[in-house]
Amino acid sequence: MPAADFDAAAFGETHITSGIGRLSKHVFEEGKGTYIWTDKGVKLLDMTAGIGVLNLGHCHPKVTEAAQKQCAKITHAQVNIGFSSAQIELIRDLLPILPHPSLDTLFFWNSGAEAVEASVKLARAATKKQNIIVMQGECNF
Repeated sequence: MPAADFDAAAFGETHITSGIGRLSKHVFEEGKGTYIWTDKGVKLLDMTAGIGVLNLGHCHPKVTEAAQKQCAKITHAQVNIGFSSAQIELIRDLLPILPHPSLDTLFFWNSGAEAVEASVKLARAATKKQNIIVMQGECNF
């Protein structure tokens, strides 16, 4: 099938899980600053400027340059095998601006789920206890 006849949105609806809500059926092709372009050439203002790490907008020149430089050195340094020089450098920059001197140990993860899992492991290691108490729903104290 020629590329011009390919409906990427329909393909996505068929082959990408429907368990995640989507605001639109646009297929985003490119982003620059606060704008994104679809595979159909439609320019849209991204009112969120992305999410999470994109709070500076899409393809911010300084972020892009830093990522390109880092990717030319090493793209992933497994934290449970050794230390990452990029993390060491970041920690050295962060320590002087942390709000309290006792906050001198940092923990980098790429998602909330990984952070929660790691915090459970850290709590178990610190307390030497395996049980975790959880709560579900609303709490009105």
